[in-house]
Amino acid sequence: MSLFIIDQPWGSTTIGEKVAEFMADGILHLETYFDEDGMLRRHFNIIKMRGTNHSKNTYEYDISKKGFSLLGLTKSKRVE
Repeated sequence: MSLFIIDQPWGSTTIGEKVAEFMADGILHLETYFDEDGMLRRHFNIIKMRGTNHSKNTYEYDISKKGFSLLGLTKSKRVE
C-alpha cells in the first residue's frame, strides 16, 4: 500500500500531481478555507481508497490537543 502526502496550495482547486494521484492507493483530502461569514472551515474527503467502498461524503473536522476529530457531515457550500 502506498501513501502520498501532497501539499495543496491555499486557494488551489487541484489536489496534486496527476502521476502521484494515479500511483497512490489512497488519497485523503484535508481542505481549509474561509466561508462567506469569514469563519475558518475544515473539510475532509476520501478521494480514493483502493479496494474499499468508502464514504463519498464531505465531513467537517477539527484538530485539537486531543487529536483529529470528525465533527459530522458538511451541509455548507464552499465559497470561491
